Amino acid sequence: MKVSENKRDGTYDNEVDLVEIVSGGLINKLSSPFDEVEAVRKGFPVNRIKRLESIMRWDRKAFAKFIRTTPKTLERYARDNKHLSPQVSENTLDVARLMNLGIAYFESVERWNLWLNTPHVQFNNSAPVSVLDSASGRALIKRIVLGLEYGFVA
Repeated sequence: MKVSENKRDGTYDNEVDLVEIVSGGLINKLSSPFDEVEAVRKGFPVNRIKRLESIMRWDRKAFAKFIRTTPKTLERYARDNKHLSPQVSENTLDVARLMNLGIAYFESVERWNLWLNTPHVQFNNSAPVSVLDSASGRALIKRIVLGLEYGFVA
């Protein structure tokens, strides 16, 4: 899935893959699962987080929660020019993949974010974003979105 990169005027036109963005180009469509494992073990460049936050229009606090870290940790890593830990990198990869899927289905970041923030019965009348911080929650969101593609109602 590709999304369009934010231009200065707030519109999008250049096709970019969120997984490729967060991995700093270490992972792309041609990457093998072993390439992915190695990239996650090395840790993703922390500066890539800002690009994903910008494209998704998420604030740092929310995104840090989604990937199971804190804004202060991200700031410290950026200041010290460190890479994300393997666990946080894996969470970031998982979130980026889910974002690719959601944006592909809803056809825009705005509609995807609207759906993520709207309470649904499948999420116990909570918004899907409320479970984005866990692997099980992301799997549930993915299952629901894939169901929507096949005509199920959300």
